[in-house]
Amino acid sequence: IMQFNLQDFNILEFLAMSGNEDIAKTLKEKTIAGKVTVKSDKFSLNQKEKPSGLSIFLSQGMTDIIPIQGGVKDVELNAILEQNNLLVHKLTGSAASGTFSIQGSVKDIFSSQLLNFDISCSGINLDSLLPQTSSGVPRFQGIADLKATITGQGLQQDQLMQGLTGSGSLKVDKPVFKNMNILRMAFDKMDMIPGLVTRLRENLPEKYTEVLKQNDTNFKLMDITYTISQGKLIFKNASVESD
Repeated sequence: IMQFNLQDFNILEFLAMSGNEDIAKTLKEKTIAGKVTVKSDKFSLNQKEKPSGLSIFLSQGMTDIIPIQGGVKDVELNAILEQNNLLVHKLTGSAASGTFSIQGSVKDIFSSQLLNFDISCSGINLDSLLPQTSSGVPRFQGIADLKATITGQGLQQDQLMQGLTGSGSLKVDKPVFKNMNILRMAFDKMDMIPGLVTRLRENLPEKYTEVLKQNDTNFKLMDITYTISQGKLIFKNASVESD
């Protein structure tokens, strides 16, 4: 049994020694913390053999590798490294005011790196996923639940995104487009026809008169299925409805 804190472990040096210099470069100046426990009845590590027969446990993990406001916290991991294959039984944590859960595997992790994962996210604040903007700039907000089953190859972002495939669903509760009233914008575009906007406003039901006064555009619950191909999200028969 071996126990250590990630913040005291030179991850960059270990990755470089194991032939993953590119990954090491992407992690430079990034925070990775947590308590790690490694167990093994039979463990072999030399120049000719890759590490195998390891049970890996992580608790109290946190990192800012993923570009999310506040980073990823409360990470718990239960995984096994066996015959160059990483089997992830449990990877959970909190991010963007919500939680996530991942299960799957990375086959041949030291070379071909074939990925297969089931991902579930709940209560994710979409506003936290977007870069910060100045006050008054239009931005989309909502609370999202996401499910996905994905396959891919390679741990490098560019390589992974190009070969990523899978499917899933996205549900967004309380979706709103802040600082932009789409109905009011549509009315403004009609000003080219003399008198039209005035007559429309005079005959609008009270509900839409109130909608015109708002600064934002509120949408109804979004429940969308999608597929992933070559790193692209593909939405079919998606319905988006607002006032």
